[in-house]
Amino acid sequence: MRKQNRIQVVCTMLALTVLMSFPTLGANIPPDLTKGETNGVNRSGTYNLGATGLRGWIYTKPANYLDSLQGRTTLASRQILVTHVGEKSPADGVIQVDDVILGAGGKLFSDDRRT
Repeated sequence: MRKQNRIQVVCTMLALTVLMSFPTLGANIPPDLTKGETNGVNRSGTYNLGATGLRGWIYTKPANYLDSLQGRTTLASRQILVTHVGEKSPADGVIQVDDVILGAGGKLFSDDRRT
């Protein structure tokens, strides 16, 4: 009986590990900011965009439990919603609040925008 309990515990732990590694259905689909899908955008949760003078919102949601533990929360993000343009910054007069940044250096973003 004791061996059977250990097998059940191991099987339960394995099942939980597998389930936690799967993404939740539909939960990791970022909004298309170019289509105005900004419902749920928390403009207070923004990132500083380097020396540009910009701050922007980036979709953040871990794809699975392991990603959340490792801080990988922006893997699905490919767009940045501009939420602030600093006065007299390099971006002032070039980019406006609510613009959507899709890439840099003439190329579309192809991976995590936070990096």
